[in-house]
Amino acid sequence: MKRTALVVAVAAGLVALACGGAAPTAVDQPAPVAVTQDGGTVTASAGGKIPISGTFGFVGVGVPMRDFVTPGGIEHFFGWPVQTVFTGSVEGLVTFTENGTVLKNGKVTYNGPFEGEVMWAGHSGTISGIWHTVCDPTPSCGGTFEAQGSGGLRGVKFHFEWGPGYFPFDYTGFAIDNSR
Repeated sequence: MKRTALVVAVAAGLVALACGGAAPTAVDQPAPVAVTQDGGTVTASAGGKIPISGTFGFVGVGVPMRDFVTPGGIEHFFGWPVQTVFTGSVEGLVTFTENGTVLKNGKVTYNGPFEGEVMWAGHSGTISGIWHTVCDPTPSCGGTFEAQGSGGLRGVKFHFEWGPGYFPFDYTGFAIDNSR
């Protein structure tokens, strides 16, 4: 009798699973919609490029974890946290950890990880990635960097193009929403 009851229960479960509706979806996933600077909206199907633009400005700076100058006069620094605030399509506080080298000609190379809590298209989450730039002596910096979303932005990738210039930097680029 136990075996028959188990077979009936398993069969009923399989029928219910096969006939059930669509699987539940996560509520915190962003829809493929972005709000433009002038308040309009841009929509794209999942995986499509959605334009982004805005600025990011300097908020604060910490102390490098390590800083030294070689006998040849080239300075190196590592683990220097620089806080920025993004406004526009992507909004929030992002910390760039700067590792850099100041060359004799005044050019500076910067690179390192970044991470921050931001809002995009009405959804909040974390973005993170690795960045790199070479600045000339004026100083004028610019470049591109990629960000991967997590939390409420899981499945969203961002491509930022920024500069040239100095804080605040303008950015343009796009988001790709693969959360669906």
